[in-house]
Amino acid sequence: KMHIGASPTNLSSLKLRLDMAKYYVEVIFLNRRPNCAIGIRNSSYFRSNGRQDTFTFRNNGFTIEAERSCSYSDGSILNSSQNSLNGQILKGLLVYYALASDFPKLKNISILRKRQRRFGDFVYTETLEFQQPLTPGIVRNLHLSQADVNEILEETDKGIAVRTALSYWLKGVNSQDRYFKFDRYWKAFDRLLLHQGNTTRECDGIQAMKALIRGNAGLFVKSTAMTNTASDGYIRKFSWNKLLYKCSKRYTKPEDICRRATEYSDSRAIRLFQSLVYGPKVQTALSSAGLWTDVVNHFTANTATICDIDIVLLLSLSYTYYLRCKLFHGEVPDSTFKLKPTDEDWEIEELGKLLEIVVFELLEHNHIFR
Repeated sequence: KMHIGASPTNLSSLKLRLDMAKYYVEVIFLNRRPNCAIGIRNSSYFRSNGRQDTFTFRNNGFTIEAERSCSYSDGSILNSSQNSLNGQILKGLLVYYALASDFPKLKNISILRKRQRRFGDFVYTETLEFQQPLTPGIVRNLHLSQADVNEILEETDKGIAVRTALSYWLKGVNSQDRYFKFDRYWKAFDRLLLHQGNTTRECDGIQAMKALIRGNAGLFVKSTAMTNTASDGYIRKFSWNKLLYKCSKRYTKPEDICRRATEYSDSRAIRLFQSLVYGPKVQTALSSAGLWTDVVNHFTANTATICDIDIVLLLSLSYTYYLRCKLFHGEVPDSTFKLKPTDEDWEIEELGKLLEIVVFELLEHNHIFR
């Protein structure tokens, strides 16, 4: 016997649709930026079960049209890092900031909830007060293009990694404090290398990142242009002797010295490590371990080798990771506890400039990540 009407399953689906709360979010900035007007984009969210929100990016801001199966109370959206609507708003902000050629000032945020049944519209008052995610007015020279930001909206491991790195990179560019900039650029770099290595171990992630950058060396035009101006004197100005001494456990780990001395082939790196390993203590340690010949043969084979990406990796990963560990583990006094700028301040300043470019080019070419 045929029954006319909706099945229990269809009734359940109909009830769910009727009970769904529709949210309309509008974010407005001061001034208009034509390059931010990329139009409509759809994006899922954490535990969305395939549902997507609709973003519309305009020259002065963006809107989000979303549906949720619950009605958020006033004050529960922007204050919660777990709220999916707040996550989508932050996602939209990252896209707009990434595309902008300056740091826009956030003017207004509004959230409206509509219901399809007897409940009336509800305007959230929690948006009346908010902080600026980034300080307006600070000059910047780098911004992403329309094609580069697609991954930011993806709710995937890669998309999350790119968004997280972008947030740290933007905060670094937005600061004028060299130590804060260095910290934020490294955290952005760290998030990307851990993703690429599919690991929680930085050492493994660094090796994965080196392989990624080497395999795509032609994309890092700005980074290599910066390091190609570096003379031997400039490179040697960093504290390489201290790095070698510390990382080899006072020269008691000759295999670590050998790995570092033979990792790079560019002639500038060769000349640097020649100046480091020809000291009697290092040479004795390598000879006792049967590694001296390997090191000398590597030097001999690469006295005229040109490999520009090597210097990018040498400074941005090998040395920067060493310096980052010194700061993170409190091996040096607080950066502000001094009477005058020191050599460490110079290192932080110079490496921060390089990290800004390297991380930007990774974000710009995020398609190369796994």
